[in-house]
Amino acid sequence: MKVQIETGEQARKLVTLACNKKYADYDVDCSHGRYIIDMKSIMGMLSLAWPKEVEIEIHADQNIQDEFYKEVKDIV
Repeated sequence: MKVQIETGEQARKLVTLACNKKYADYDVDCSHGRYIIDMKSIMGMLSLAWPKEVEIEIHADQNIQDEFYKEVKDIV
């Protein structure tokens, strides 16, 4: 899913979402170009310059993906 992250606050909320207990067992990646960042890393997410369009991917089954992406849309 491609999203536009405008602020550090949005990045912080995305990290909090990725670290949520219901997603803790899944890898969540945030990529921009050739860079792939672990979305559970606040330092990694804040290292991106804003605003930035990124690709977010959760490695989980379809039901979990749908729920996760819905929550991402509420943040950005």
